[in-house]
Amino acid sequence: MSGRVRTPPGSRPPGPESVVAIAQRAMTTHRIPSFWIKPGAIMTTPIDSTADTLRHSLRVAELMGEPIKELIDRSVRHDLSKTREPELATYDQVVPRLREATYGTAEHAALVAAMGEGLRHHYAHNRHHPEHFPDGINGMTLVDLIEMLADWKAATERGRDGDLARSMQLNRERFGVSAQLMDILVNTARHYQWLSADAAAE
Repeated sequence: MSGRVRTPPGSRPPGPESVVAIAQRAMTTHRIPSFWIKPGAIMTTPIDSTADTLRHSLRVAELMGEPIKELIDRSVRHDLSKTREPELATYDQVVPRLREATYGTAEHAALVAAMGEGLRHHYAHNRHHPEHFPDGINGMTLVDLIEMLADWKAATERGRDGDLARSMQLNRERFGVSAQLMDILVNTARHYQWLSADAAAE
């Protein structure tokens, strides 16, 4: 004899409501917690998602460690190519004059243009400059951008009238920075309090 349950003639198979009723009776009989039962479902089993969340958290930490490691490496190697030829002689000659010139002026641009091979070598060997890439700033990574922004900030502290907010506006035009990326750069500078109080309030 088959173990299949036969439906009496003229009756309907058990629907969702009768299934829920069966589950509710089981809950009462076996003292199953009510939060195990959802309307329209047979039964759901609660889980503790802590372990899964912790695995995810550790994986994110592992992935974040890659750019963190690269940032640390960049931080201890920044601009070291300037301490060797063919860059050293160029920077020895030009840096004192650059400190007296205001960024964005014709005087400053003329000094930069006169740096010739020394500057070209620097751009070719340092990814934090948009000039390093054939497609400019669009070719950069997030790590490149962080080092670039820190470089812009530090550069403003070397001159007599440096201002990061002004430099960022000039560089926006110079490098064709999109509005969205510019917002991110400004947000980052504000977050680390690299902008003056007036500029941060704008």
